Formats: sequence, structure tokens, C-alpha cells
Amino acid sequence: MLTLHDYLPSQNGWKARVVLGLLNIPYESRLVSIFEGESHTDAFLKLNPAGAVPVLELEDGRAIAESNAILIYLAEGTPLLPADRYVSAKVMQWLFFEQYHVSRSSAPCASGRWPEGWSATRRRFRPSAKPAPARWQRWSAA
Repeated sequence: MLTLHDYLPSQNGWKARVVLGLLNIPYESRLVSIFEGESHTDAFLKLNPAGAVPVLELEDGRAIAESNAILIYLAEGTPLLPADRYVSAKVMQWLFFEQYHVSRSSAPCASGRWPEGWSATRRRFRPSAKPAPARWQRWSAA
């Protein structure tokens, strides 16, 4: 059975859950406590070296990370992803648009957390000269 490694407030996890439900695909849910560091354990990093949810673990142990890759994998061969190359590309165009423009713009609203430098009124990031938070420094050192 498929296993979806997920964090319930995640919009990207929600997209995967919706497609699994629409297609009536049975799956197990494995909730990941991202703020407690579960997504950065050795076991989880073997599934997704980026340490992000969602991750779809296949029956044979292989894993697919990134929500849109998961959606494409699940939808292939169904009416959600038409076989026609042009129409399929248009579906992917909207997936990429949503990921870049919609998810990024709405994430602070959904989480209630506004990153430093984020301009809520202009919906863009303005980098500051302040150092990165300590939790980011360990990633940039790698």
C-alpha cells in the first residue's frame, strides 16, 4: 500500500490527499511533526533529502517527493492527466503556476507566519541585511 508522509496543515500535502481521494486510491497516512524535526531525521532524509513533506512512499520502498511530482504520478493513466501531450502539458503548466505563484503567495496567510522581509501588501520578498535565522544556518553550511 502507498504511504503518504504528510503534515496536515501543508497545502501541498492537501493536494496529494485530494487526488488520492478523487481517484479512490487506498493509502496509509504517516504524519510528520516538522516542527519537532521529524522531517530531518536520517530515516526521513532517505525518502526526501530536502527534508520536506509531502513524500509518497511506494509499495517497493521507492519515494516521490514534491507535491506536483506526486500528483502527476498518481494521475497518469486517469482522466486527471490526459494522454494528449499538449493537453497534458497544459495541466502541468497550471500545476507549475499554482506552485510558484499561488502556493508561495498564500503560504504566509495559511500558516499565519510572515517571513522577515515579506511585504504582505506587495506580495513579494525584499531581502534584508540581517543574518539568517540560526535554524537556516545549518542548511547553508552544508
